[in-house]
Amino acid sequence: MNMPAIGRFVGLLFLLVSCWSVHTSAIELDHSEVLNSVHRHGHETSRDADLSATAELNSSAELKSPHIQWGTNETHIELQLIYPTTGWIALGLTPNGGMDQSDVLFGYWDDARGKIVVQDRFNNAKPDTPVDLQLDEEQDWTPISGSQNSSHTILRAVRSLRTCDFLDRPFENGFMKVIFSYYSHDPASENGPIPKHTHRGSALINFLDSTASLIPTEPIVAHINFTMENFLVPGERTNEFYCRLIKMPKVTKKMHTVMQTPVIDPRGIQVLHHILIFGCTSDLKPTDEMANAAPFACGPEHNTYIMDSCFEVAASWAVGGKGSTYPANAGFPITPELEGRYYLLEMHYHNPDRIRTLDSSGISFGLTDQLRQQDVGMLMMGIYNFDEVISIPPGVDQFTIRAHCSDLCTNTLPEGGIYIFSGMPHMHNRGRILRARHFRGKKELPPLLNNRNFEFNYQTFTDISPPRQILPGDRIVVECTYSTKDDNETITGGEGTFNEMCLGYFDYYPRINMANCVAIYQWSGLISAIRYPPSKLIEGGVVSQPGETLLEAVDNRGLTEEIQGDVLAHLKDISWTSSAVRRMEDFYSSNRYKACCDMSEGPGLYTLHDDPPFLEPFQDDSAYECKNVPKEAQTTVGTPTGSTSANTNSAILIHMLIVTLAFYLGQELL
Repeated sequence: MNMPAIGRFVGLLFLLVSCWSVHTSAIELDHSEVLNSVHRHGHETSRDADLSATAELNSSAELKSPHIQWGTNETHIELQLIYPTTGWIALGLTPNGGMDQSDVLFGYWDDARGKIVVQDRFNNAKPDTPVDLQLDEEQDWTPISGSQNSSHTILRAVRSLRTCDFLDRPFENGFMKVIFSYYSHDPASENGPIPKHTHRGSALINFLDSTASLIPTEPIVAHINFTMENFLVPGERTNEFYCRLIKMPKVTKKMHTVMQTPVIDPRGIQVLHHILIFGCTSDLKPTDEMANAAPFACGPEHNTYIMDSCFEVAASWAVGGKGSTYPANAGFPITPELEGRYYLLEMHYHNPDRIRTLDSSGISFGLTDQLRQQDVGMLMMGIYNFDEVISIPPGVDQFTIRAHCSDLCTNTLPEGGIYIFSGMPHMHNRGRILRARHFRGKKELPPLLNNRNFEFNYQTFTDISPPRQILPGDRIVVECTYSTKDDNETITGGEGTFNEMCLGYFDYYPRINMANCVAIYQWSGLISAIRYPPSKLIEGGVVSQPGETLLEAVDNRGLTEEIQGDVLAHLKDISWTSSAVRRMEDFYSSNRYKACCDMSEGPGLYTLHDDPPFLEPFQDDSAYECKNVPKEAQTTVGTPTGSTSANTNSAILIHMLIVTLAFYLGQELL
C-alpha cells in the first residue's frame, strides 16, 4: 500500500472513529442498505456508478455508493447516512417514487462551524420548480453525530416512527419507496437556496421488518426478457416514449415468475426514466411492423390504438429502483397456453440534453420450476368507460369520481376470499389522488391504496403488508381526484394520456376466474347530469316501452351515433358553473351503474341494478394519526429509550473498519 493510499485510509479511519466517539447511540444500527443505481445529472460523469441493481456489491462498491444504516425500537428510528460527497446529502420518503411531496432528511457538514447540520424538509414541487425543499415548521429529526473527510460525509439522526406532523411520512411496516440525492457542495446557508443534486436514485426498503427480503429462495431456471434491442434514442424531445410489442415465448410446462429484475443498459442510464410492461388482450391485431417487435413512438402526442388492448400492468420500474418479488408462498404462473400472447414494453426517456444514444434496457422475469403454493392473479378495479361518459369539467382544482367493485361481484369469490398484496393506481396527467376504499357491510376498513400524490411518471406498485383479505360481499370503491385548473375544455375518458382514466391494478392470491371488477356508467346518467333536453331524445328516435322511462330506454337500447354526437356537442357548450360541476360529481357518486365482473374465462357477469350506497367523505388522516402509539412517542423527539451493549457497538465499528480496509486494499490490487 503506497503512502497516498495509507493517508486516505487513515483519514477515513479517523472519520469513522471520531464519528463513533461523539455518541454511543441508544439504538443499535443493525440493518444496512447500499443505495445503488445512481442516476447522474449534469457533466459530472467521471465518477464510477454501479449500474446493476441486483449485483452483489463488494466492499469497494459499498464505499463508492451511498450507504445507510438504521435501527429501530418500539417508538423511534435512528438513521446513519454515509455518502461519497463533501456536499449536502438527503434521504426522502416518497409516496410514489417521485420527488413531489417527499419527506426529506437533509444535512451537510458545516465547515465554518465544524458541526453537522441536520434538517427536516418537505418537497412541494411546482411545474417550473420540481425540487423545492422547504424547511418544516416542526423539526422532527434530532442530530446524533456527524463527520466529514476529503471524500465522505456521515450524518446520524433520530426521529419518532410516527411524528403526528402532517408533513412527515410515518415509518410503517412493508417496503417503503425511498429516494436519495447528493451534491458536491454545501448550501450557502442553512436557510438559503439548495443547489440541484448531481446524483440521485431510489430504493425499496422495509425499515421495520428485518426478515423481509426481495430475494427468492427458489432457483431461477429461466428468464423472459422484455427489453429494447440497441434502440437509438432519437434525442428530439425532453420526454420521449417508445414502445415495443414482444410475444410470450414457448414454455413446455407451467412455471412461476418469482422476481422481476430491471435490465439497465449503461449506455442509456443517463436518459432512462421509467419502464412499464403491459399485458395485451388476445384480440390485439398489430401492424406487421409492430408484430415484428419494431419500436414505435407511443407518447402522449401519439394516439396509438395499441393502448386500447394493452392496459394490464405486468411490471414497472423507475430510475434507481430495484427488482420486485412476490410473497414467498405465491408466484405468477407462466403456462404453455400463454405462448404468442403480446406484451407491450413502454420506455420513457427523460432527455433534456437531447442525447442520441443506444439502449437495450428493460425488465427480466425470473422463472422457477419449483412451483409455489399459490398462483398470483391480477384484478383490475375502477371505471371501465373509455369514452365521453367520463367527462371532467375544465378549470376545477379538485374533481372526484367513484367506481365500485360491487358486492354483487365479490359474492362470487371463494369462501375464504382472496389476499391482495400490492396495488398500483393508474390515471393520466390530471390525476392527483387515487384511493381504494374497502367496505365490509356498513363498516369501512383501512384503504387498500391511498395515494395522495399521484404522479403519472412514477406509476409503481405499492406493497400491502400484511396482505389484505377480501371476503365475499366486500365492496371496494376506487376514488379518483383530478385537477383541470389549467384546462379550457372538458376532459373525457380514453386511453390517450390527453384523456383520463380511473383504475387500480391489484396483485392477489389465490388466482380466481375474475380479471376485472369494474363499474360502467351509463349514457342516461350523463344525459341527466348535463341536462340534455328530453325532447331531443324523442326527436332522435328514442322510444320508451310501456312501464319504461325515456332514460331507461336509452340504457336498454342505446343511442344512435347521431344522438351521441348531439349530446357531445351539448356537453362542449356547457357553462361550467359550480352547480353544473356539482351535478357531474353527483353523477359519479350516486347514479345507478352497470357492475361488470369480467371473468378471465367464459362470459362476463353483468348486472344493471347496482345502486351505490351513500358514502361519507373519506377521512384522510389514517397515516398520520397517533392511534395505538405509546404516549411518549407522540411527544418525545430527543434521544429514545433503549439500550445496546458495548460489544454490539464494537462489532459494528470493527465491521466498518474492515470494510474501509478492504476498500483501500482493493484499490491497490486493481
